[in-house]
Amino acid sequence: MAELALPKRGSKVNSATTANLKMNKKGFTLIELLIVISVISILVGITIPNFRGIRIQAKESAAKADLRNLLSAIEVYMNHHNHYPDNLGQLKEEGIAIRIINKLPTDPFKEGENYQYQVNGSGELATFLIFSVGPDGEPGLTLGDDGITVGPNGEDDIYVTNAKT
Repeated sequence: MAELALPKRGSKVNSATTANLKMNKKGFTLIELLIVISVISILVGITIPNFRGIRIQAKESAAKADLRNLLSAIEVYMNHHNHYPDNLGQLKEEGIAIRIINKLPTDPFKEGENYQYQVNGSGELATFLIFSVGPDGEPGLTLGDDGITVGPNGEDDIYVTNAKT
């Protein structure tokens, strides 16, 4: 720590001595603090929207992985029962054959709710559609005789199907 040279008693104080006294003060001025706070707030304002986009991408990746697993489970069910399940709950039932999955995954865009599942027809010729409601949280896909119909809310839905699209 630097020593502060104080003028001797009775000596004349000149401007150089006063400058030394001012320069040895420690701390920040109010303006310096305001500048630092404003820069930090600008950086925070830039990064927060990026985190929202990353969360949506993570949910989309989770939904795609879950849907691939459900697609495999439905195909295994078909091989054991010669028909597609009427609902996803049948994949975890123990009956004549084996339990295919222990727990149904839930849609990451609708916490606590299962993925949407629709089946059209019966037997080996039936078609099915499994989908997540996507970031908007609203279902927008339907499965009919002509294939998949995308409604007004279906643009962001994530799905797997055996139907011809």
